[in-house]
Amino acid sequence: MVDRLQLPMIIISILFIILVVEIVRKDRISVKYSLVWIFSGAVMLVVSLFPNRFLGVARYFGFEVLSNMLFFVGIGLLMLISISLTVIVSGQKKKIQVLIQEVSLLKEKLEDKEG
Repeated sequence: MVDRLQLPMIIISILFIILVVEIVRKDRISVKYSLVWIFSGAVMLVVSLFPNRFLGVARYFGFEVLSNMLFFVGIGLLMLISISLTVIVSGQKKKIQVLIQEVSLLKEKLEDKEG
């Protein structure tokens, strides 16, 4: 990796982690869901601090350039995050459906008592 890119990558990684922590602090996302993002920021920071160590790993897996491996890992990580969020949304949808049914039953009981 070019040395002139290392410092901006370190700064961006640190700012990313600070942004996620700030979002958690303002209670806009729960700690449980922010761990994936904090982990991603930590991985970005480690890779930007020690790029030469990951160059050997990239070559071992057949990548000519470290950036190609980083894109591959990044896309894989985004796919995992997408699957995780899909599971969360599906669970929330089921909970909302049950809640709607319970509210409807309670509303019906209340109308029966009043009428």
